[in-house]
Amino acid sequence: MTLIVHHLHVSMSERIPWLCEELGVPYELKGYDRDRLMAPAEFKALHPAGTAPVIQDGDLTLAESGACVEYISHKHAQGKLFVPPSRPEYATFLFWWHWSNATLQSALGGALGAYAGGLRKGDPGGAFAFGRSRKALSSMNDRLGRSKWLAGENFTVADLMCVFQVSTFRYFYPIDLGDFIDVSNMAATQKDAAAIECAKQMDHIPWCDDYEKMISGMLYNSLAPELIAGRFRARRFMHKYNNHFPEDATPDTLVKEREDIVRQMFGKVGKEPYMEPPLNVDYGCNITIGDNFYSNFNLVILDCGIVKIGDRVLFGPSVSIFAATHEVEVQSRRDFIEYAGSVTIGDDCWIGGNVTIMPNVKIGKGCTIGAGSIVTKDIPDFSVAIGTPARVVKKVQPVEDLPSEIPDAEKTA
Repeated sequence: MTLIVHHLHVSMSERIPWLCEELGVPYELKGYDRDRLMAPAEFKALHPAGTAPVIQDGDLTLAESGACVEYISHKHAQGKLFVPPSRPEYATFLFWWHWSNATLQSALGGALGAYAGGLRKGDPGGAFAFGRSRKALSSMNDRLGRSKWLAGENFTVADLMCVFQVSTFRYFYPIDLGDFIDVSNMAATQKDAAAIECAKQMDHIPWCDDYEKMISGMLYNSLAPELIAGRFRARRFMHKYNNHFPEDATPDTLVKEREDIVRQMFGKVGKEPYMEPPLNVDYGCNITIGDNFYSNFNLVILDCGIVKIGDRVLFGPSVSIFAATHEVEVQSRRDFIEYAGSVTIGDDCWIGGNVTIMPNVKIGKGCTIGAGSIVTKDIPDFSVAIGTPARVVKKVQPVEDLPSEIPDAEKTA
């Protein structure tokens, strides 16, 4: 039977599809969105632990990422990516393999708790938690400064287990890796298994090694033939979309015909999209839009990274989403080397005219971004943000908390 991987999006369960891809182990991926912050009830019901990941292999159901990694490697791949006891680096491997969850995850989890609880570095509790996280990152940085990988010259599951904490975990806690350059380099030199899995659910993808690097936030060659072909394809459909206005068109037929073009251009499209031309994209295939999306004139999306737009999102004119960027070194730009970052916009957002959204930004659901703003950092759910850079100026009442019927006092007024 095919191995089933139950993956909670934006979680350490990303380790498991990544492992299967590295090992070449066939698997069926079942993805789950978070219910607000936590796993949904259907995911928690898979295993008594109620945590991600969960794998199923025949009659076996197994949780805990370390256990899943060890099981898959030894059961399906003859122990590949583990170091055997006969190797001189075996003890080093064992240390870093267990260090990932026992020390690094524990330390960063404590720092997250302190951060979420409002503690700061000057507070006794904050000083302990943040100091412990820096010590763990320093240990990892020192090791990577002396060794290509944590266990030596070869990539192992010890490295695979540590990447989540210094990459995806930063969605929950803004870890500053500025003082840990070797850790930062490691985080930036690993393909993002979750992004690759996301792309597999979309259409028209120009698959190649540089494409996978591009959507993973790694440096890539923008002149790879497959990427050139992908951009060329997008331009063909952009031209068709922006100039499509038959003489016999009616409002209804024009909307339908333009929607058909968008579905050929974008990676995934919900119900009833409407975008006033001109529309300009880099690839188009890296864009997913939810139901009832509306954009006014002159939308620009440089979708080198994956761009996800939720349901009932409204854009004013001249909104720009820049999921692409370059290094500051001149020679890198001369060599056409680029990198990218993802952009996510939640449900029920209003993005005002002339707003610019930069790479690696997540705008929560129910947000309003004021006209002319430049969004450089994440915006939490149900916020109003304005300015350059955009800053939250007020919170709005969550939709779920709005009264479902007119209060009695209003009925009798």
